[in-house]
Amino acid sequence: ISSFAMALSTLPSPVGTPGVWGAIGNTGTCTAQGFFLQTGAAVIYYNAVLMLYYVLTVRYNMSEINFRKRIELYAHIIIISLSLVPSIIGATFGWFNNIGNICFIGSYPKGCNINSEVECERGENAFEILWLITGFFAAISFAFLPLSLIILTWTFWKQEKEMEQKYRFQLDIKLDNATPDNISCQNDDVIERKKRPQSRNEKWSKKQRKVRNQAICYAGASFLCLSWALLSRTYKGPPPFILRCCAQFFFPMQGFFNFVNYSRPRITRLRKHNLAQSWLHAVYLIVFVSEYKLKKRKLQKQARKACQDRLRSIRDEAN
Repeated sequence: ISSFAMALSTLPSPVGTPGVWGAIGNTGTCTAQGFFLQTGAAVIYYNAVLMLYYVLTVRYNMSEINFRKRIELYAHIIIISLSLVPSIIGATFGWFNNIGNICFIGSYPKGCNINSEVECERGENAFEILWLITGFFAAISFAFLPLSLIILTWTFWKQEKEMEQKYRFQLDIKLDNATPDNISCQNDDVIERKKRPQSRNEKWSKKQRKVRNQAICYAGASFLCLSWALLSRTYKGPPPFILRCCAQFFFPMQGFFNFVNYSRPRITRLRKHNLAQSWLHAVYLIVFVSEYKLKKRKLQKQARKACQDRLRSIRDEAN
């Protein structure tokens, strides 16, 4: 909804707003656009909770079930409150007005808060008040993104070192009074013992890298989409044109990038198990087919393959 409100651009602005092209709305439509844009602050909070999930599961070994029981419900309540309450307050006191290309937190007439010669009719102190209400929490949530990446990177590095120490084997072969056959057998045994932990270590490291890459993708998408909008709100007056263009383009793309990040590992998994003929087919399965049905198809495919292998082995034995 917030992205759709952003896409409307100048259309909800009141007719006849100076310097605004395409304004066909009124004060009510302008307030509605600002209301839904302000609720979009929930995107920042949810991204912070998503990174918190990665930190708790990787750094503190919290299971997904415990996260849902202990944190998820309270996170929903807090985030919805932090996004809805300022929006309701702003709409009630008339703090949402045209600020250039959209209706958001601002004063009316435009620029009256920085020009003492013009008297404000609406939203005189809206910028300062709403920044006190939402800016503090938004800044903390946004700052938590790089902090969580630092914690995850340090945790992965530490866990990899611990795995190397845990599965390190030292080769200590005494050559005194040993025959060449004994040395060969001992070497083969040590090599075989060293291969097993290395394979486990590589498998664990591969899984950890996938988790790290997924977290980096989510955090990177958040930075790319939200930083422009946050920078544009640091200006009391209209922000620079290029900054407004970037905010208008990238902010509505947050949902698209999150969908891409969500779908990427699933597309790879579907292609790996030959459940999708192409990446477009994989996207179709992710959107329109439930996870349960996909797992059922995978098990059926594995069962058919096992039966075919068994029949082939019986046929070979008979021949």
